[in-house]
Amino acid sequence: MPGYGPGMMENMGGFDPSDLMARPEMRQAETRNQAAMVSDPYREANMKAAEKTNPMNAESQNPGKIFLMRFIGK
Repeated sequence: MPGYGPGMMENMGGFDPSDLMARPEMRQAETRNQAAMVSDPYREANMKAAEKTNPMNAESQNPGKIFLMRFIGK
């Protein structure tokens, strides 16, 4: 059967995994930096929005939390 046997890769559907872990330290660094790269353009806007956050919002959720905990039996 063509495509199988010693030295032959099975059909990978066009995906070439040969470079996947060629440089694991670079791949790991790229993965760790991905969140920062995505959110950096919005950093200033997020900081301005955080300044407007009312710290009482979280406190106001407590009655709902108590109801929820009783409802689920905890």
